[in-house]
Amino acid sequence: MSRVALYKKLLALTGRAPLEFIRSIRLKRAAQLLAKSGLTITEIAYEVGFNNPKIFSRYFKEEFKVLPSQYQSEKEVRDNATRDAPERNFYEEETA
Repeated sequence: MSRVALYKKLLALTGRAPLEFIRSIRLKRAAQLLAKSGLTITEIAYEVGFNNPKIFSRYFKEEFKVLPSQYQSEKEVRDNATRDAPERNFYEEETA
Protein backbone atom coordinates (compact mmCIF):
# COMPACT_ATOMS: atom_id res chain seq x y z
CA MET A 1 0.00 0.00 0.00
CA SER A 2 1.42 3.36 -0.95
CA ARG A 3 1.81 6.25 1.47
CA VAL A 4 -0.88 8.23 -0.33
CA ALA A 5 -3.31 5.30 -0.27
CA LEU A 6 -2.70 4.80 3.45
CA TYR A 7 -3.24 8.50 4.10
CA LYS A 8 -6.52 8.54 2.17
CA LYS A 9 -7.75 5.33 3.80
CA LEU A 10 -7.04 6.54 7.33
CA LEU A 11 -8.58 9.91 6.55
CA ALA A 12 -11.71 8.22 5.24
CA LEU A 13 -12.00 5.85 8.21
CA THR A 14 -11.14 8.20 11.07
CA GLY A 15 -11.62 11.69 9.72
CA ARG A 16 -8.07 12.49 10.77
CA ALA A 17 -4.72 12.53 9.05
CA PRO A 18 -2.40 9.66 10.10
CA LEU A 19 -0.25 11.96 12.24
CA GLU A 20 -3.30 13.30 14.07
CA PHE A 21 -4.74 9.81 14.50
CA ILE A 22 -1.53 8.43 16.02
CA ARG A 23 -1.21 11.52 18.23
CA SER A 24 -4.76 11.03 19.51
CA ILE A 25 -3.98 7.42 20.47
CA ARG A 26 -0.86 8.58 22.33
CA LEU A 27 -2.87 11.27 24.12
CA LYS A 28 -5.57 8.79 25.15
CA ARG A 29 -2.84 6.60 26.65
CA ALA A 30 -1.48 9.67 28.44
CA ALA A 31 -4.95 10.36 29.87
CA GLN A 32 -5.07 6.80 31.20
CA LEU A 33 -1.67 7.23 32.81
CA LEU A 34 -2.65 10.58 34.32
CA ALA A 35 -5.73 9.00 35.86
CA LYS A 36 -4.14 5.81 37.17
CA SER A 37 -0.40 6.24 37.69
CA GLY A 38 1.61 8.34 40.07
CA LEU A 39 3.92 9.60 37.34
CA THR A 40 4.51 13.28 36.76
CA ILE A 41 3.21 14.99 33.65
CA THR A 42 6.74 15.24 32.25
CA GLU A 43 7.32 11.51 32.78
CA ILE A 44 4.02 10.70 31.10
CA ALA A 45 4.86 12.99 28.17
CA TYR A 46 8.11 11.10 27.60
CA GLU A 47 6.40 7.74 28.21
CA VAL A 48 3.90 8.27 25.39
CA GLY A 49 6.51 9.54 22.96
CA PHE A 50 6.61 13.33 23.24
CA ASN A 51 10.09 14.83 23.45
CA ASN A 52 8.89 18.14 24.85
CA PRO A 53 6.42 18.36 27.77
CA LYS A 54 5.29 21.82 26.64
CA ILE A 55 4.25 20.47 23.23
CA PHE A 56 2.58 17.54 24.99
CA SER A 57 0.54 19.95 27.12
CA ARG A 58 -0.51 21.96 24.08
CA TYR A 59 -1.76 18.91 22.18
CA PHE A 60 -3.38 17.47 25.33
CA LYS A 61 -5.36 20.68 25.83
CA GLU A 62 -6.32 20.68 22.16
CA GLU A 63 -7.63 17.10 22.45
CA PHE A 64 -9.30 17.16 25.88
CA LYS A 65 -9.99 20.91 26.37
CA VAL A 66 -8.10 20.93 29.71
CA LEU A 67 -4.45 21.01 30.66
CA PRO A 68 -2.90 17.72 31.83
CA SER A 69 -2.52 19.07 35.37
CA GLN A 70 -6.22 20.00 35.50
CA TYR A 71 -7.17 16.60 34.08
CA GLN A 72 -5.05 14.85 36.70
CA SER A 73 -6.46 16.89 39.61
CA GLU A 74 -10.06 16.40 38.41
CA LYS A 75 -9.52 12.65 38.30
CA GLU A 76 -8.07 12.70 41.82
CA VAL A 77 -11.07 14.67 43.11
CA ARG A 78 -13.51 12.25 41.48
CA ASP A 79 -11.60 9.23 42.79
CA ASN A 80 -11.54 10.67 46.32
CA ALA A 81 -15.26 11.44 46.17
CA THR A 82 -16.16 7.89 45.16
CA ARG A 83 -13.74 6.39 47.67
CA ASP A 84 -15.11 8.54 50.53
CA ALA A 85 -18.76 7.92 49.67
CA PRO A 86 -20.53 5.58 52.08
CA GLU A 87 -21.10 2.10 50.83
CA ARG A 88 -24.70 1.30 50.07
CA ASN A 89 -26.24 -1.99 50.89
CA PHE A 90 -28.82 -2.55 48.17
CA TYR A 91 -30.28 -5.60 49.89
CA GLU A 92 -31.26 -3.59 52.97
CA GLU A 93 -32.84 -0.85 50.80
CA GLU A 94 -35.04 -3.38 49.02
CA THR A 95 -36.30 -4.96 52.24
CA ALA A 96 -36.93 -1.67 54.05
